[in-house]
Amino acid sequence: MSPGTVLATSQSAPLHDLLRIMLKKSDNMIADTVFRTIGHARFGVPGTWRAGSDAVRQILRQQAGVDLGNTIIADGSGLSRHNLIAPGDHDAGAAVYRPARYRAQLHLHAAAGGP
Repeated sequence: MSPGTVLATSQSAPLHDLLRIMLKKSDNMIADTVFRTIGHARFGVPGTWRAGSDAVRQILRQQAGVDLGNTIIADGSGLSRHNLIAPGDHDAGAAVYRPARYRAQLHLHAAAGGP
């Protein structure tokens, strides 16, 4: 068997369902998988942490006008000790929700103190 041979495939739930679960339950595995998948979809390369990071930075800059500067995004869940954000860049995440088309997604996030 040659390297990269597909052994099996499986169909996941639709992306919007996965994102709803990820945000409500704070599911880190889904977050990391989506992060790497974004890199694969954006650049057509294997879904690596680096590709995910580069894709997220590019998408935020192009579609939301958010420049993350020297911020380092190492994973999709935010759990990596290698994630680094300067205090002055911390509000960049909130800027994503300024455009009206993104504000509609706020209800997907887990409620503070909720299950």
